Amino acid sequence: MKAISIRLSENQQTKLNLLTAKTGYTQSEIIRTVIDNLDEVKFDLAVKNDKENRKVELQKIADLRYQNYLFSNVTKNVNEIAKYVNQKQNVKNNELIFQFNEMKKDIQELEKKLSDYYGNS
Repeated sequence: MKAISIRLSENQQTKLNLLTAKTGYTQSEIIRTVIDNLDEVKFDLAVKNDKENRKVELQKIADLRYQNYLFSNVTKNVNEIAKYVNQKQNVKNNELIFQFNEMKKDIQELEKKLSDYYGNS
């Protein structure tokens, strides 16, 4: 037999350790058994499922990045209002109300973009 080394993620290593504990087989025996009993159809199915899982995970990451982008726009507006208020000694209520209304419009636009993005009505 030829010795090889493999890299496993922490999750894969944990699963392998659990299999070892449950079955009493060594890690090498488990890996050899899987290889010996895995035909091309099962392998293709496992790879297909893995690709689908990766696709879903990448979509989740893209969704979170898009949300962060939209929320950062609202955050910038809040910071601009705070900066405006801090620079002025006598801020008139109507000026402040105008700025808050502008921010409210941005938040409503954000809600619409998220609704459009996720296909919600």
